[in-house]
Amino acid sequence: MSHAAARTRTTSQSAEAYDAIRAAIINWELPPGEMITEIQLATRTGFGRAAVRSALTRLSHEHLVDVLPRRGYRIAPITLRDVADVFGVRMVVEPAAARQVATRIDAALIEELESINDRCRLESGPYDSGPLRQANVEFHVAIARATGNERLVEITRASLDELQRILYLPQVARETDRVAATWEEHRQIIEMFRRRDAAGAEQAALTHVELNKTMLIDQLIGTSEIGSISLFSQDREVPISPRPGASL
Repeated sequence: MSHAAARTRTTSQSAEAYDAIRAAIINWELPPGEMITEIQLATRTGFGRAAVRSALTRLSHEHLVDVLPRRGYRIAPITLRDVADVFGVRMVVEPAAARQVATRIDAALIEELESINDRCRLESGPYDSGPLRQANVEFHVAIARATGNERLVEITRASLDELQRILYLPQVARETDRVAATWEEHRQIIEMFRRRDAAGAEQAALTHVELNKTMLIDQLIGTSEIGSISLFSQDREVPISPRPGASL
């Protein structure tokens, strides 16, 4: 194998390892606070240590993994600052994207968004939150993609992926009111697009994100497990921890 081919193979394996480990973190297969080593992850994923090390370096830059010298790695805890930061990004990016898209909307995009949003509708009775959350991500990423700005797509997807990890917290996993409201709030955004109302689309997107932020923070600070959640102290913040034995 040539040096160029070897480098390409290593890069490909590193990317695959990154995707696999990141997905495990987002889905809580690797829960917040868990200690891990390169050897453990290499055994778990089937990738070599070099690929795992490269993936962990990327994940540490994304604040999903903490590097602990001479000890290994820790899956980053979730804090209220994380919640605020994720929604801070969304409140800037998504309304701006909606405003741009409203000025260039076409029938095909409206049809695509309506089709995606149909999968966001909460039916009565038991439901699987996974497909609903995935459809929600697809809806917002589709809007970002319609701006034609790939960096905006990356930012939108990254913030929504991090939000998925937060939504797995037992303190909020049982919440259904906001899940039920998603479909209607998406419809409001689509309606503003249909009218080519840039200001209306921007406001509808902002309202949608703000309502989700309010629900999530209220749910966290109002939970009976408040002992495991700390807002902030002067010099540090204590991570939000899952309720022992909670089912997600």
